[in-house]
Amino acid sequence: MRQVAGIFLQTVRAGLRMRGFWLLVALLVATAIGLPRGLRGDGTVAGSYDVIVRYTLGIGAFALGLGAAAAGAGTRAGGRRSGVLALTLVKPVRGAALFVGKWLGVLALSGALLALAHVLVLLPLHFGTAEDGERYASRMVSREVVGATLNDAREVARAELERRRRAGTLPKDVPERVVLRDLTRQIEQAYDVVGSGETIEWRFDAGRRLRKGEEMGLRLTLDQQWGLMGAARGIVAIRPAGAEEWAGEMLVEGAVLQEIEVPFEGWSPAGHSAFEARFTNAGAEDSEPVLIHPKRGVALLIYGKSFWANAARAYAAQLALIAVFAALGVMLGGAFSMPVAAFVAAVLYVLAMISPALKEEAMDDEGEERGFVFRAGQEITLVLEKGFSWLLAPEPLTKLTRGEKIPSAMLGRSLWIGLVGFPLLAMLGLGGILRLRASQEE
Repeated sequence: MRQVAGIFLQTVRAGLRMRGFWLLVALLVATAIGLPRGLRGDGTVAGSYDVIVRYTLGIGAFALGLGAAAAGAGTRAGGRRSGVLALTLVKPVRGAALFVGKWLGVLALSGALLALAHVLVLLPLHFGTAEDGERYASRMVSREVVGATLNDAREVARAELERRRRAGTLPKDVPERVVLRDLTRQIEQAYDVVGSGETIEWRFDAGRRLRKGEEMGLRLTLDQQWGLMGAARGIVAIRPAGAEEWAGEMLVEGAVLQEIEVPFEGWSPAGHSAFEARFTNAGAEDSEPVLIHPKRGVALLIYGKSFWANAARAYAAQLALIAVFAALGVMLGGAFSMPVAAFVAAVLYVLAMISPALKEEAMDDEGEERGFVFRAGQEITLVLEKGFSWLLAPEPLTKLTRGEKIPSAMLGRSLWIGLVGFPLLAMLGLGGILRLRASQEE
């Protein structure tokens, strides 16, 4: 532990003496102060707030991720300048202590800069106003989001695949795994269709009994076939699961594709953990059916959560991702020279950040004849997306701007991977690399 602390302090001191660190500080400060003044949303407080937080903090975190990857790679190459090498000559340092100390030093500097970026962006917003004169503080809220309880799409797809197999209707020239994947995607993308006068119900499980004083709301995103930009009209209601009487019945109206939030005022959900909500299409008889996606288009909201606590969660989720690439940089720095290690770490970081978008592109192109290079890139993209999915899943800035609390389970997985799991694997990998190099030199 003493060795780790010594290397940690040496790494922090070395970082504070580097011009690159203070250049990054100046860049973050300029971005946090100048970018919000130059960005323009749609003129509303919601649009401006979303653009400022998402772009400013997103750019800052992206730069810090690249910086952490490069700094982690450079800690070994800069051993003489930092004084760590002198420390190891006086008293041999274990490889694990050297790795952990360097990684923690890079992470501490990155974490301090990320905290600075959050403070410089969020505090002025809390006291500022948008172009329309409304205060940004009205958007700085947090709600616990409870999605509808749905059947597992893959299990439903497997059951349908088995039914088709028994009926002999499976295509002969397509592998079953491809059919299963296509069925799963179709089920995940399917909408609930509600015609005029029809009603649809959803069940929600909050996972805990709600406390006295907590209130609820329902969020809906309505759509229509053929992308018609008309208006939708309906009646929503809520009740505890299994209750006979519906409560909080309200009439809602809104443009198609517009997100509607319905607060159930005057109704207390205290003491209950499971709820049922319904939507009745109150449109004209000749109107088009209303489409609602059960996963993306409907959610139960629990009000009263702290925005600043959620901002701390967003910070922690971003720091977990930065921690992964700081560890990756330290590992690569032990295997390659500084320029090569920093370049590889930076490329992997960029690919990991854009892998969700690349995955969608790759999935859309499946089935087309492509060359070896394209197929290899496609597989790398899918592996990166799958490998980093738990780290990217909290979507901290998206949830922060939408006023959604980052779930504890999701944040916990991200922190475990970023601060424990991946650094441990990187340390073991570096140990293997150094032993292999030592055996070759002998």
